[in-house]
Amino acid sequence: MFRSGEQAAVEGRFTGSLRDGSTVDLRFSDFFDTVAHPPGEHGALILSRRTYFDDTRV
Repeated sequence: MFRSGEQAAVEGRFTGSLRDGSTVDLRFSDFFDTVAHPPGEHGALILSRRTYFDDTRV
């Protein structure tokens, strides 16, 4: 995970079976735009999310 100000990025991998039974090996990157919770609360609220897939072998 990488965070800079109000933006964050996460890279990940999912290897497994989908609901239709097909097997996948997916690498992805998620990018988030966030805003801090109000004072007294912890964390951040996600305003938007963009997902990009690097490897779509099915």
